[in-house]
Parts: sequence; structure tokens; C-alpha cells
Amino acid sequence: MEETLSQLNKTSGVRGSMVVGRDGIIIASEVEEGIDQEVVAAETIALLRTSERSLSKLDSGPVIKGMISGELGKVLFVGVELGLLIALTEPEANLGLVWLELKNTLQRLNARLQEEEEWSP
Repeated sequence: MEETLSQLNKTSGVRGSMVVGRDGIIIASEVEEGIDQEVVAAETIALLRTSERSLSKLDSGPVIKGMISGELGKVLFVGVELGLLIALTEPEANLGLVWLELKNTLQRLNARLQEEEEWSP
């Protein structure tokens, strides 16, 4: 899983990525030194839960993806079977490219999980 995240991190403007379970526990992480990945994981899951509550009140279905934008960077996330796939970007990152790479990474992760299920006893 880490090598799949490393591929995502090669995208211009991406500072790191991680897969986080719905409980906030980091499953896999490849982030720059100095980034508090535990805080990123916990706060992004908290945002997901708040968004899910809001969307359920609006009958809008589940959260598919989201973004938090700040002066010094962005946090983009998409739902995966295990929880969330998160990408941390620089402020000037090409968001179209990052979203595309998140989609590709999601497909690779899902394929890898499916392979593991087929090989498990």
C-alpha cells in the first residue's frame, strides 16, 4: 500500500498521502517529515463525520470526496472501503491533476484489496 501512496506523492504539488480507517487509525502513510499525520487523520475523519451528518439531513447520500483549503495547502480526501484516502497538497497544486491521481490511486488500492481477498484462505 505504501508504494501505491508513493506513486500518488510523485504528482506535482502533493506533499504526502495516507489511508485512514473510519476510526481515525492510520493504515498506511507516506508524508513529508514535519507533518503531524495523527492530527491530519483525526481531523479529516472528524470532518467526514460532520459532513455525513449534514448530508444525511439533506438526503444527499454519502460523502464521496471533500477538500479543506488553507493558505498554506489543501487536504483532499475520497472515500475508500477502509475509510479515507487523503492527499496533502501545496497551495498552488493543480487540483484537477491531483483529483485525477486520487481516482487512479483509489482504483489501484481497490484492485490490490480485491487481490488480497481472493488469496486469503
